[in-house]
Amino acid sequence: MPEQVRVDEEAGLIEVRSFGRVSAEDIEGSIAEVGRLCAETGITHVLVDGTETETMPSVTGTYRAASGFPRGIRIAVLLSATQPAAAYMRFGETVAQNRGVAIKLFRSRDAALAWLRG
Repeated sequence: MPEQVRVDEEAGLIEVRSFGRVSAEDIEGSIAEVGRLCAETGITHVLVDGTETETMPSVTGTYRAASGFPRGIRIAVLLSATQPAAAYMRFGETVAQNRGVAIKLFRSRDAALAWLRG
């Protein structure tokens, strides 16, 4: 799976590292794991490092995956300046926001962390 999910207790967040070719099933698996960890730890801030993501699912796959983000958490997604999959990530952000999810894309890790804490 081209995504890794872990709890960073020191930072008080759940971190998802996304890399390579990411499928809708990969995203759905990560979302389920994030939901489980949020329930288990009480942590509600999630940082997704997508700077190494090469491809994302089709528009339909992105829509389906982004529709499953849990409510009640804040998700910051970190992208690189030359992100090949940025358009699909922006679409996913819009889908999730339209469903009441607090999610935002960032180019800076510091800005993403500041938003999560704010």
